Amino acid sequence: MSIRAGRVFLACAGVLLVASLTWIGIVWFIADAVPGDFVAPSLIGFVALVLLVVGALTFSQFVEVSVSPDRITVRHVVGARRSVLLSEIDEVVLLQRLVLPGRGGVSAVPRVLLRHGDRTVLAFTPQERGVVEMLASHGLQSTVVSEPLTPIQASRRYPRSVSVGELLGGPMLWAALVIAVFAIAWVFWIVLR
Repeated sequence: MSIRAGRVFLACAGVLLVASLTWIGIVWFIADAVPGDFVAPSLIGFVALVLLVVGALTFSQFVEVSVSPDRITVRHVVGARRSVLLSEIDEVVLLQRLVLPGRGGVSAVPRVLLRHGDRTVLAFTPQERGVVEMLASHGLQSTVVSEPLTPIQASRRYPRSVSVGELLGGPMLWAALVIAVFAIAWVFWIVLR
């Protein structure tokens, strides 16, 4: 997926959420509104919110990477562009088997950690495998970690190697399921009342 496509998806989900909230506000201020009038905008708003949250968490892992003679630049779907001078990178670590709950297993492409001293300067999962070769062509050799690591284990071993969304991904999936059940029950309660 391209960065532009991810941003367009998130923008559409955001516009849909704002439109549904506006619709709810208009219905709220109508004097003779009945509870059934809130069902359609509430459902649309709920779906838009789920799309926005799940999309933001999913697309936060997509990046476009470019390596120039003096720096590496990473563009994220969510967040600003980040650049790091190659001279600031002491070590490149590849987490080959990072187990993410949202993916149901190990990623096919390793997580790349650019480190300076004891800290992670930049961490990303590239869409293509050529990034490691590009870094190697600039004299940066990689250390491969082949054991499976959960986001919590990776974060303990290499701070800032995973995002907050990846750390909270497992609990958030369960929370989303519980919220969805309550939302559906609420909608049925309103409709059948």
